[in-house]
Amino acid sequence: MLVGLMLSGPAMAAISARRIVTHGLMDIPACSTCHGVNEAGRAVGGVSRIGGMNEHYLVHELKSMTSGDRESAVMSAIARK
Repeated sequence: MLVGLMLSGPAMAAISARRIVTHGLMDIPACSTCHGVNEAGRAVGGVSRIGGMNEHYLVHELKSMTSGDRESAVMSAIARK
């Protein structure tokens, strides 16, 4: 679902992605909850920086977590929602 929302057209994707980052969506928590309001991540806990990253790379990583090609204890479960 998360990846699908990000891929449903450029304008909608930007709005949906920004909304998910700041507020979450249904049972998807806001990205800023862990990655921070500036999306800079946190060294403690190994939370990666997502701010300023290429959107295609982020979508690729979310797809990899959805398919199981990449595992993350937290993000794989979120990406599959």
